[in-house]
Amino acid sequence: MHTTYSKNPFCLEPIKVLAQFFGREKETRRVLGFLHRRQCVSIVGPARIGKTSFLSHVAHPFVRAKHRLAEEQIFVHFDSRSLVNLHEGQCFLYIREEAIRQIKNAVTIDKVVGIRLERTVREAGSATAHFGLRTLFRSAQAYGLKFVIVLDSLDALNQNPFLEADFFSALRSLHTNYDMAYLVASQSPLDRLERICPEGPGSPFFNIFQQIPIGPFTEEESCQLVVTLLNSVGAKPPEPIIGCILELGYNEPHRLQRAGYVAFQVWQENQGDLQLAHCEEIRQRFEGIPK
Repeated sequence: MHTTYSKNPFCLEPIKVLAQFFGREKETRRVLGFLHRRQCVSIVGPARIGKTSFLSHVAHPFVRAKHRLAEEQIFVHFDSRSLVNLHEGQCFLYIREEAIRQIKNAVTIDKVVGIRLERTVREAGSATAHFGLRTLFRSAQAYGLKFVIVLDSLDALNQNPFLEADFFSALRSLHTNYDMAYLVASQSPLDRLERICPEGPGSPFFNIFQQIPIGPFTEEESCQLVVTLLNSVGAKPPEPIIGCILELGYNEPHRLQRAGYVAFQVWQENQGDLQLAHCEEIRQRFEGIPK
């Protein structure tokens, strides 16, 4: 193998490819079990711990089929940061339009059904955006469709100064009235999120969630990530190099990916001939990558 042209197997972005995702087996099954029963779930963990990657992982059809849970549900993804400066009506409109787009593109949806859903919402006329969103889910339920609304970075949405308790109550009403559940991710537990509006975290939206924390990997999971990804491209660095990656990674998914990414670059540049002395170069480059 020509090491110079091997593709770096480590990823600096949120993981979307199943082969690059490691660990979280127990958490995955718990989340899917709750969603299967239409229970809303809150994923809580510090920044860069892999929450976004985890949301994509549990939504993957292969993962749901493996666990035989939530297989019939359609996952609709939103990054709450896209809503951070929008007023209430704009938020409902954005959610409605993005939901229509994703529903129509879902591989499990009959294209005719998708078109009919969109037509129904459009024919609802110029009523409020919230009414249009309710029309969408009411019509979808009539077709027997079940949904999971994924809201990543809920901290950002919670800090939107234009949104008051009524907005979150309206979100809860969708869960109450239609066959759908929420899967959200935040750095802080939902009962500790500080609201700008005086109602605070007592909003009824926040008390419908089952909380599941995610933290660092076990040492075994960290080692599996590093060794598996290196082996996938035929890279066989000596044990001290692998140890260096693990040391820099702190058992945190993103740090492990970054450390592995740097080590693989050094491995390529030296045509696969890495020695103990290269650990210092890897450390220096790792510290120089923007976090």
